[in-house]
Amino acid sequence: MRYFLSAFLLLFSIALKAQIQVNNVAEILAAVKIAKAGDFILVKGGEYKFDARINLNTSGTVEKPIKLMAADLANRPKFDFSAQLEADANQGIALRGNYWHIRGIDVFNAGDNGLIINGGSFNTIEFCTFSECADTGLQISGGAAQNLILNCDSYFNADAKVENADGFACKLDAGTGNTFKGCRAWQNLDDGWDGYLKKTDNITTNYENCWAFLNGMLKDGTPGKGDGNGFKSGGSDDKLLKHNAIYKNCIAAGNLKKGFDHNSNRGEVTLLNCLAFDNKQSNMGFGSKNPLTKLTIKNTQVMGEVGSLNADVTDISNNSWQKPTAKQKVLSIQDLLKPRQADGSLPNIPFFD
Repeated sequence: MRYFLSAFLLLFSIALKAQIQVNNVAEILAAVKIAKAGDFILVKGGEYKFDARINLNTSGTVEKPIKLMAADLANRPKFDFSAQLEADANQGIALRGNYWHIRGIDVFNAGDNGLIINGGSFNTIEFCTFSECADTGLQISGGAAQNLILNCDSYFNADAKVENADGFACKLDAGTGNTFKGCRAWQNLDDGWDGYLKKTDNITTNYENCWAFLNGMLKDGTPGKGDGNGFKSGGSDDKLLKHNAIYKNCIAAGNLKKGFDHNSNRGEVTLLNCLAFDNKQSNMGFGSKNPLTKLTIKNTQVMGEVGSLNADVTDISNNSWQKPTAKQKVLSIQDLLKPRQADGSLPNIPFFD
């Protein structure tokens, strides 16, 4: 009864002002249900236990986005979906609206994706985490386009069959122009990033300052049954679809199979100032079967064997394996696990000094 009264009073307060603070499950659900352009929902720190998916269906505007944010980044809210059963419809958060800005929220143990952007566009997801979910931590699909995923972490995601769940995925029928910036994916059962396509073609996804490491490994450090790649750029059932991928300042390290993988992707892939090391099968996996249309690699460093670099057209220059005397910087996976900075930025590491 207390929660219902609280929700009623909250609805009344929202009608009077655009900025509100919420501090229990009922208030959160009430606020997001009727959120409108310009609303600013501040979530107080603490643990919030949900037993069903949170649907974000309304939209903001470019001038007035809807904001759902931690009230205090030093005391972050944790959205715990442990009560959900593992099932395809049991995402933690389903974002179908446009122009949302979600910041500083930890999404934990959803029965499917931690957060799915399903058709929503021009959204920003910032400084959030997605962990121990039964499918991909954050997925973009359903035609969703021009979304920015900024300074987010996705880790320890695995399904009960121990064969699925990526860190991040812009896949299946996603739209174009989505960007991952400053994100990390580690110890996800399948891949760090998955770009596999169905029902869409010739889209472009951007990756800047993103790190994929130790994927294919479970939380306890043992190998799972997933693919175990760092960045899987694309692929499709018919081996014909094009997922263009641009990687800038990205790192793939210690993944169970390949660091950067084309996986029958027929699009164009570009790597600029990237790094790959200690990936168990190969650091680069751009094969000659169903090859890329074009592969561009410049100013990139590989520690150890390079792997395969095939495409219909290649533009590969000024990389470490082409300059045998080039000095290599020392970097460890423990460097990649350092805490983020207070504003959510990646930790400073030797490679990009």
